[in-house]
Amino acid sequence: MKVSAVILTFNEERNIGRCLESLSWCNEIVVVDSGSTDKTVEICKRHDATVLFRRFDNFANQRNYALDEHVFTNEWILLLDADEVLTQRFIEVLNEMEPEAELHAYNVPSRTILLGKWIKHAGMWPTYQVRLGHRDKLRFKQVGHGQREDLSPDQVGVFPEAYDHFSFSHGLEKWFSKHIRYASDEAKLLIDYRNNA
Repeated sequence: MKVSAVILTFNEERNIGRCLESLSWCNEIVVVDSGSTDKTVEICKRHDATVLFRRFDNFANQRNYALDEHVFTNEWILLLDADEVLTQRFIEVLNEMEPEAELHAYNVPSRTILLGKWIKHAGMWPTYQVRLGHRDKLRFKQVGHGQREDLSPDQVGVFPEAYDHFSFSHGLEKWFSKHIRYASDEAKLLIDYRNNA
């Protein structure tokens, strides 16, 4: 399967190079940057990525912006964050894959990496998100702190290989701060759900 890649960035100079290197086989990379003030954009351009700019409001809108604004070469799009990296096995499976006609997207597992080691336990594995989809069919809606695909479950398959997520790459303090914010978003979602039930 030939794919184009979409990456979300904001001040990711310590991560983006590794992500882009894992996509060196990809013939089209689009970056949606939220106004980085470090060398993120410069690094992306060195890797021949197309850089779009959009002020961040939420993950769903950032990804939808790329899907709506860019005219992609390939029908299938792989969506990543700057701290996510493809393994060689992931690339091999993707290259060999033929998408099923009735599916418009695939849930993809991720492996959380801390200090160079995969956190396989503590509820961190497996976790799935839709990160591979058809450019014309897949769109997202914001739910809690993250996005969800705007497709019915029967239109979403499961990709069999995981990518690596270096979610602690900005340090533990920033990771805790981010996840406290995420927990607050999820709590608000739960309260809204209960109030409207």
